[in-house]
Parts: sequence; C-alpha cells; structure tokens
Amino acid sequence: MNYKIIFLSILIVISILSCNAYNHSNNKTSAIKDSIIEYKQIAFQKYGRDTLFLKSPANTYVLCKKNITVNNTNPNELSMFFVFDLSKNQIIYEDKISGAKISWKSDYELLIRKQKGIITSNIDKGQIEYLYNLKTKTIQNLDTKTKNSNNN
Repeated sequence: MNYKIIFLSILIVISILSCNAYNHSNNKTSAIKDSIIEYKQIAFQKYGRDTLFLKSPANTYVLCKKNITVNNTNPNELSMFFVFDLSKNQIIYEDKISGAKISWKSDYELLIRKQKGIITSNIDKGQIEYLYNLKTKTIQNLDTKTKNSNNN
C-alpha cells in the first residue's frame, strides 16, 4: 500500500515539474516572438514594407535596412538602417549613410562600404571600408592601401 502512495506521489511531482518546464520554455518563445514583431513593426514604420532583415551570425542582433532597388540610377542613394538588439528588445544603433552597403562582419561588427568622392591613385578601389563595433560603439577604418602594400 505504501508503494502505491509513493509511486503516485512521484508521478504527481514529475507531472508538475514537466508542466512548469513547458510553461517556462513557452514564455521564452513568446518573448522572442514579441521582439520579432516589435523590430518588424518599427522597421515598417520607418522604411515601409520594402525592408530587409539580416540577423547577425549568432542571432543576437538584427540589421533592418531599407531595400534599395537595383534600378535606381543614383549611386549615392541614402542607405537607412538600424540594428535591433533581441536580448534588450531595443534599437542600439541607427544611421543614414550616402551610397553605403552595410553587412555583418561578425556577430557584433558591421562592415560598411561607401563610395569615395575622389579616387586618389590607380590602386585605389574607390571605396571607404570600416567596421562599426556595436559593443564598444567604435569605428575601425580598413585601409586598403595598407593591406596592398603589406602583401607585396
């Protein structure tokens, strides 16, 4: 008789713990869904429905940027974008850069390429490249001339 009571007690405890674990995982899923809805709503308000969403390699941030059509004849079109932190559920960086292409370099670094106004030499690619670090809020210039001279 005591075995039946112990067995039933164990079953009740296991079922309560499994229900609690299910609710906890459901809350995390719900929070992630809420942040997805939030950054998409913000992006649609800022840039309209023609918005691109690019997650960082570790899925901690989302780069939301206005999609620039290929048919556009203006090479210096204003690139508008923001970075949304999924854990903080807020925008952590926002900018507008003329003629820029923005992509992920690492989980917390943006690679930004923009067209130069004046090309100074034959080896000059005509682009300025730099990294923006989301954690330290710093810019690191990537000097292509230095890269080329070091390789020779």
